[in-house]
Amino acid sequence: NKPMRRILSGDVGTGKTGVYLTIAAAVVDGFGTAVILLPNTSLATQVANECKQWWPDLPCQLITGGTVEGIEAPLIIGTTAVLFRGVDAPNLCITDEQQKFAQSQREQLVGPETHLLEVTATCIPRSQALIRYGVVKVSKLTKSFTKKMIYTRIWQARDWKQLFIEVKKTLDAGDQVLLVYPLREKGEVSEDDDSDARKKPDLKSAQETYEKWEGMFPGMVRLLHGQMSAEDKEASLNDMCNDKASILVSTTVVEVGINIPKLRRIIIVHPDRFGLSQLHQLRGRVARKGGEGWCDLFLPNRIKEATMERLSVLVKTTDGFKVAEHDMKLRGVGDLSRESERQSGADETFLYGRPVSISILDEVMEKMNATV
Repeated sequence: NKPMRRILSGDVGTGKTGVYLTIAAAVVDGFGTAVILLPNTSLATQVANECKQWWPDLPCQLITGGTVEGIEAPLIIGTTAVLFRGVDAPNLCITDEQQKFAQSQREQLVGPETHLLEVTATCIPRSQALIRYGVVKVSKLTKSFTKKMIYTRIWQARDWKQLFIEVKKTLDAGDQVLLVYPLREKGEVSEDDDSDARKKPDLKSAQETYEKWEGMFPGMVRLLHGQMSAEDKEASLNDMCNDKASILVSTTVVEVGINIPKLRRIIIVHPDRFGLSQLHQLRGRVARKGGEGWCDLFLPNRIKEATMERLSVLVKTTDGFKVAEHDMKLRGVGDLSRESERQSGADETFLYGRPVSISILDEVMEKMNATV
């Protein structure tokens, strides 16, 4: 009878979708209602289709920005479009890929008696802190049902020829390669980077490099970015999944919900422009069906020593929960007050505007525990 506040943490391949769909199905079987929020239409459609395949008799409805019908089923699976359809507080609210949502979005449908389950491979720093200090409970899926090993390596500009040889080996083996760039077109601001990319004219873009790769591998390359139509996005992904193409050049639109079975290598260009959690999510696109995969972090320009140390975390661990802990320590926990939307940065709520680091919070908690 006590409303649940829990995070389900597990890397790609550990079966998070199977866990939370089973919970949602159980709630509906018990004559309750459930809502599952996902960050984009393709992932919402994928999860809804899986639900219908596993439980054909379960009343399930897909709601996205393109659907016009009203709410009719006790189980709703959809994007943030659900938040604008007058949905009453359900018995269970599930938010998959919680790091892609603001706190207000994740909790908008939560009523006094709603159970909330947030799902992710890499928690937002604020959520990671709430787990660390016992405010939110966590369930961890630690074992993948597919045996795989992903090797991560940092490459400098001088290493490009050797990296290109590795790409050729991957393609010659009949596998596929994904290249991720921070910009869609040269001179634009990154699709999910708040900094001013115009101050970095040397940043590589997906559009310009797509043309270069297409020149080297005619007919084998496809382009993907957030400004493409849904039909063009689907066509590019289908060509990769159906073996009609071997190289996908993309922005970070591939971060979640993309499943390309033969993808063995991802090259992330300008990885210093992304956070650790986002890089880990991108790394999770490779070797989805098991086996070996490679994540190459390519640095065309020199970076600061502190940035190199940050990127080295990905070389040392493939555990998303550990990556999220490092991310929390580096970025700060944000504002831990109940109504806050600040999900990273130093907490300034405790000492009247003075920033508080995670190390200070740990020290305070240790002293409080010792007192108790």
